[in-house]
Amino acid sequence: MDASRPSQPALPPDPPSAAEAPAGWPPAPAEAARAAQGPLTEATPPGRTRPRFEELAPGPPIWPGWVAIPIGFLAAVAGDGVAEFLIAQHVSGTSPTIALWIGVIGALVLMGGLSWLAVASIIRRRALPADRYRGPSVLVIFAMIELGLPFLLVPPLLAFTGGDIETLSSPGALTLQLLITPLGFFALLAVFVAVPRALDGVRLWLGAASVRQAVIGLLAGLLVWSAAQVLAGVLVAILHLLGINPEGEQEVTAIAQQLPVPVAVLTIAVLAPIAEELFFRGFVFNAWEREYGTRRALIGATLLFGLAHVPGGTPLAVVVVLLLGLLLTGVYARTRNLATTIGIHATFNLASVLALFLLSGHG
Repeated sequence: MDASRPSQPALPPDPPSAAEAPAGWPPAPAEAARAAQGPLTEATPPGRTRPRFEELAPGPPIWPGWVAIPIGFLAAVAGDGVAEFLIAQHVSGTSPTIALWIGVIGALVLMGGLSWLAVASIIRRRALPADRYRGPSVLVIFAMIELGLPFLLVPPLLAFTGGDIETLSSPGALTLQLLITPLGFFALLAVFVAVPRALDGVRLWLGAASVRQAVIGLLAGLLVWSAAQVLAGVLVAILHLLGINPEGEQEVTAIAQQLPVPVAVLTIAVLAPIAEELFFRGFVFNAWEREYGTRRALIGATLLFGLAHVPGGTPLAVVVVLLLGLLLTGVYARTRNLATTIGIHATFNLASVLALFLLSGHG
């Protein structure tokens, strides 16, 4: 070999001839990019961007949903409000039945409008590749849970209790509410996400790995709960020094104190963590990650988790919940195993419930 002559770079291989070329050659730019990126796996989030309008298939108009939502909301608020007023004031000769029916119809119209938006999104997103998010807006499903389900629940509960508002806080009524909420999570996710395969490729159960991670999560939850108590104590001390009294009881605390221990453990420490992790980490995080990328999905899922706990929560508790949501979302983004966050969340809630009962002397 002549050392004075520089070595020549290897020439790229010639493209196949027309007779030798396989079907689909040359590859389209989008297909080539996907092939270079590799298949979608739990360990390598795609971090895709939100689909452009021209990528979506034609579908039904969305205006009927936007018309039905405010009408149903106002009717549900008016019907439930009038019914509760008539019951509380014991207005003679006036029955709350009509108001209750208006509340029920309003709630159904509200859920119908939200469902219309959800179905329209599923139809329009069906043309997207399987590794994109092809389901309804996260906020639409969130509104169904936070607005639609409660409005649907109030009139039947009032009718079931015979119009006695005080019995709404009875153990039976509270247990019914705590059972319906997670079941609503499961039903909505099944209908609008699982059935249309909106998050194709996302695995919620990883076999033996999930069992191992669940045990790790259950043990780690004790450390997380202990750290949260220390943080809450420090924050309370700082606020007292500033002359601010952060005392106050969360709604879930008042509910738990009125329930038998097994019922409180089942609903608050078992069903609630599974339902919330399926929704906020399994659904919200993965959906927003495929639309906006991992970082925005982590922030968005954390904020939405905190927002869901604002009603009935004290400001201090909301801060702790936000930090817990950030931790849980970060753990899921790292492990891609939902069993880990379910374990942490379950132990956190279980320790909180047991500590509440021990401190109150409730048997």
